[in-house]
Amino acid sequence: MKKYINAWRSNSSMLKFDLKMKLTVFFAIVSLFQLKANDSYSQNTKLSLDVKKVTLNEVIREIESLSEFKFLYNRKDIELNRIVSIKAKRKRITAILSEVFLGSDIEFEVLHKQIVLTKSKVRPAGTAIREQEREIKGTVKDEAGNPLPGASVIVKGTTNGVQTDFDGNFTINVTADDDVLTISYIGHRSVDVTVAGQTNISVVLKEAAAQLEEVVMVGSRGRPRTQLESVAPIDVIGTRVFEASPQAETSQIMQYAAPSFHSTKQNIGHGTDHVDPISLRGLGADQTLVLINGKRRHASSLMNANGTVGRGQVGTDLNAIPVAAIERIEVLRDGAAAQYGSDAIAGVINIVLKKSVNKGEVRVTTGFLAAPPEAPSFLEDFNPYSGNSDLASTRGEGGGESVQVSANYGVEVGEKGGFLNFTMNYLTRNPFNRMDDYTIQMFGEDDPRRGNAVAEFAAFNQSDPGAIAAYNAQFGDEFGFAVVNELNDFEGRRVANMGGSGTTNAGLVINTELPLSENSTFYANVMYNYRLGSATGFVRRPNQGARQSGLWPLGFSPHLDSDIQDLSGTIGLKSNFKGWDIDISNDYGQNSFKWTIFNSNNASLGLESPTSFDAGQLKYTQNVMNFDISKNHDVGFSLNTAFGSEFRLENFKQFAGQEESWQNYDGGIKEAGSQVFPGYQPGNATDEYRFNTAIYADFEAEFTESWLLTAAGRYENYSDFGGRFNYKIGTRYKFGDLFALRGAYSTGFRAPSLPQKFFSSFSLQFISLPDGTIDGVNIAHLTEDSFVRRQFGIQALKPETSRNISLGFTTRPFKGFSMTVDAYQIDIKDRIGITGRFNGSQDPRFATILSNARLSQVQFMANAVDTKTKGIDFVMSYNIPFDSGSLTFTGAGNFTETKVPRNDAGDPIIKTGEFLRGFETVLFNREEVSRIEVAQPTRKIILGAIFNLNRFTMAANATNFGTVDYIHPIAAPIANVWNNGALETLDQTFSAKTLVDLSLSFQLTDAFNIGVSGSNIFNVYPDRQTHSANYGGGMFAYSRRVSQFGLAGAGYNFNLSFKF
Repeated sequence: MKKYINAWRSNSSMLKFDLKMKLTVFFAIVSLFQLKANDSYSQNTKLSLDVKKVTLNEVIREIESLSEFKFLYNRKDIELNRIVSIKAKRKRITAILSEVFLGSDIEFEVLHKQIVLTKSKVRPAGTAIREQEREIKGTVKDEAGNPLPGASVIVKGTTNGVQTDFDGNFTINVTADDDVLTISYIGHRSVDVTVAGQTNISVVLKEAAAQLEEVVMVGSRGRPRTQLESVAPIDVIGTRVFEASPQAETSQIMQYAAPSFHSTKQNIGHGTDHVDPISLRGLGADQTLVLINGKRRHASSLMNANGTVGRGQVGTDLNAIPVAAIERIEVLRDGAAAQYGSDAIAGVINIVLKKSVNKGEVRVTTGFLAAPPEAPSFLEDFNPYSGNSDLASTRGEGGGESVQVSANYGVEVGEKGGFLNFTMNYLTRNPFNRMDDYTIQMFGEDDPRRGNAVAEFAAFNQSDPGAIAAYNAQFGDEFGFAVVNELNDFEGRRVANMGGSGTTNAGLVINTELPLSENSTFYANVMYNYRLGSATGFVRRPNQGARQSGLWPLGFSPHLDSDIQDLSGTIGLKSNFKGWDIDISNDYGQNSFKWTIFNSNNASLGLESPTSFDAGQLKYTQNVMNFDISKNHDVGFSLNTAFGSEFRLENFKQFAGQEESWQNYDGGIKEAGSQVFPGYQPGNATDEYRFNTAIYADFEAEFTESWLLTAAGRYENYSDFGGRFNYKIGTRYKFGDLFALRGAYSTGFRAPSLPQKFFSSFSLQFISLPDGTIDGVNIAHLTEDSFVRRQFGIQALKPETSRNISLGFTTRPFKGFSMTVDAYQIDIKDRIGITGRFNGSQDPRFATILSNARLSQVQFMANAVDTKTKGIDFVMSYNIPFDSGSLTFTGAGNFTETKVPRNDAGDPIIKTGEFLRGFETVLFNREEVSRIEVAQPTRKIILGAIFNLNRFTMAANATNFGTVDYIHPIAAPIANVWNNGALETLDQTFSAKTLVDLSLSFQLTDAFNIGVSGSNIFNVYPDRQTHSANYGGGMFAYSRRVSQFGLAGAGYNFNLSFKF
């Protein structure tokens, strides 16, 4: 087993923060109204009231405005149009109510801050106090016996409801034995309890094993609803899924739990091998908004500039949030820009942090990967090293050894329900290699260095470049593999790491709420994550003189390390003023991405070149202030209104690397800068700000228990491109408890990110040449405001805009089973992407522009295409409880198709200006179009089962990934030497695959749990490359451009947890 990578290099600092952006937060200390037990505000409260000839409804509204009382009643039974007059000066509320309702058939009961109205069945005239009503007390707890504060208890079919106090206790009044209490709590299954003569009720709420019955918060600013009752489709991923999954990181757990979500680990991704790109419903990583506890999460500072899925996009790093800190993940699969702002075109991911107190867990997991399958034997026929026993083919070990340690604990703060929850997480994982034996000769046949001096290698100081150079000059190596392998921990003829990068990840999360008084609560969370990623680039062969300084005459494989730091903090105050819920908050977030190059050289410096380089840094900072208010009104039906504003400040910085990482010192044919990744130049350095303000209004009208109608509108104004208004309407109608229809229509937008506008570089990109081979080319990626861009006639970036329509149904045909099906269409205009590469050979006008700018090839960001996405989602679950456990079946699927509109000739419509007319396929070629259309699975189906019996739990999961296609930029067929030189397309369809995961766990004691798990237990891999020109001399046995699920193969884990 290979040794673990050294995570803590001396040139990296885990604790360097740049907090130059000051946080300014103004809080108004106001009162918080809560529906819970409160002995200090009740029947003795005195009010003054003077009204004449008004309706009872107006009297109720006036009392609510003057006090903290809330009236609860059944609109079907209570008639409030009766005209009354009353004049009272500092009278008790009971006296006022007795006078108001005198002579009516309405009875009242004052329960702390709630006034419950009911219709009297038989009531003597003049009696105001109910005789039939009786008090029910109870407690709500979870399965572990912990009280659930804030659980909702409502008399079904009425507005009579309360919330449990900090100890899970509640008191509510009912009028009949056949009254039914509906009890719900976020993250748990709702239950109905018939009163039936009981006076004290104890309720245990189970986690939402049947996921569709779980209560969610995202997608609504009104009361929490279950997934079956929501207007839009929502997935919930909870602790049961976390504990059963063999995956270690947030994005990968979601990959195998939510079919509409996709995230595949990359290799040789220039940063995306350490920050997993994400996608919802086949759309871009930056078209999904991520929230933490309902507050906007900052994006990564990294823009994906490499040739993989998501090229040109800036996503959010979900793996910076440790799983151990998460209570649940809510995935809103619907456009929500009108509710939450820019980026929410595809939907919203809301990550809810843990709030538990007086309990904790420490979890240790270790794992490894199985060896990959053997390469096809026919490839040896095309290997020039076949038959050399010293360099026999070897597939090696599976690699990817990992250790993860996490801890979570919560403590009570004060006596009013405050808490402080801590999470710490550490993960280290070795790289793994899935390339075949390298088949490109390191030296030519007549090279005088062909000899064998492997045995002499250990005789000198390997850390001394001069000693290495002297050794190489004196001895050399027959094929040039020995030195490359020894310095990189490679094996045999696999001279690069094509599979998965190594990483070390350490994180801390603190989440807290602190009631400041009976009526106000302070809340905050702080998150810090540090990640060191280690990847390798393509091997630099001895015969590639332009990339050799002389330090590595036998060749080298450079390392690209990424030092990623992520810091965020949220503070806020929740209150209530005269029935209005108020939430004031400030959220700060920062992500930095620093590049360090090892085992490389600047060829233009010769033997004076360093072998390691500081190649520069990216940094993105965001500060968001929010003010939100909402209130539920009784206007003959339940109407929830919400209003708010947001102010957001963004900053993007790009720092130059050390001079040796980018400078050309000889002006000749030698390539400048550090090999694998030339550092950012001073001309790339930037420091750009943007301001954004927004206001919104949100309405939810529940006309009846069956019909819900929602509407939202939001106006945002950006300092760099102006304002935009978006709206959303949605509805849901229930046909009893068994079936419901729902649908929504919305407009949306996504503002171009600051990295898309201002990132620039001079980078080495590996592209396909006309003969099908792969080579590195220096490309200038220029900013939005560059003069060269304007000369090419490419307009300034503008927002992507969208229209989203969805229609679906939910059903619960029998006990324990539930299902949702939703169809959708998302039309997006002006999608932003990286253009193709322009060079002087394509057109004389291009040659003139580039020559004047002293550039050879350039690329830009552009609003290149429109797209139409269509699809259908289904989610179903069936839970079978029994005395000693339960069995839960789940099934979910996503079928989606994204297309770029075609013209009459069947060609994709590419948006160009007059200057580039006729060069549409250069601006956005067939490969770039395919990344949008076919590079991600058009189908994903997940079937799962969790079986629990006493102390034993078993979970199985099967995930079917649909086909993906790689469309090569070169359409013409190329000779395939694997098929007798036949001319064949470089395009390839990679077939559908099914991966199976399995986990077993046993509760040894009340505290200790032991478990084993396997991911992809049948060691399934994507299809291998079928064309020799895509093979890269053995480096790309599997495509690095497209993949349904990565190249890890089978993985096995052992875990031990201790709960206290």
